[in-house]
Amino acid sequence: MRAATLLLALTLTGQTPAPAPAASAAPSAAPVADCTPRTEPLGAIGRASVVTFTGAVYGDHVCALVLNLADDGYRASFAAASGTAPIEVALTPGAGGSLGIDAGGALRAVPGAPSASDAVGVGPFIIAPGGTFAAPAGANDEQPLVVLAYAGQRIVLLATSAVTPVDLADALQRQPDLFGIVAPERAIVLAHGPGSTISVRLHATILGTPPPTAQLIAIAPRP
Repeated sequence: MRAATLLLALTLTGQTPAPAPAASAAPSAAPVADCTPRTEPLGAIGRASVVTFTGAVYGDHVCALVLNLADDGYRASFAAASGTAPIEVALTPGAGGSLGIDAGGALRAVPGAPSASDAVGVGPFIIAPGGTFAAPAGANDEQPLVVLAYAGQRIVLLATSAVTPVDLADALQRQPDLFGIVAPERAIVLAHGPGSTISVRLHATILGTPPPTAQLIAIAPRP
């Protein structure tokens, strides 16, 4: 039923779904060296997981590095290059949303172009504010993504192997427990294409790859 709804959404927005790609045995450009599903604790900040799923619409075989963080457990800042932050998240220019960091260090993503000098343009939304599928342009394009999702008092940051936004939005909505959350209230693309990575170097956990992007998000536990 969900797959049919998503395909109908694409049709109504004037997009023609591409034929489903041939299924592959394993995800390409995986965000971690080992895609065996597992969970690693990050102390009071939250937890990191490696999850896999098969897209319900286009059949993408996906590996994802998932950071499930307490909304009051982390502090974020923008950085110009990879450094020594415990968690680093890639950023690439996007449209459809604005990403800022509030006075408490929390990430805040809202629709529209940036209106503040300390915000950056990101997007598109793949789940629109309110929790509905966003049917963005390029919804059937398969590429690595970094996505930020909000669900209750948690945020999720995830880096994926190549996936269509349709399949990722569908997984977040239909299988939120896979990511350790309730169904997201919104989800937005922070980075896309090569270099869309997350690195975690916190406590005994080392996962992912430092982002090579010109700008990134640096995250540390809240003092």
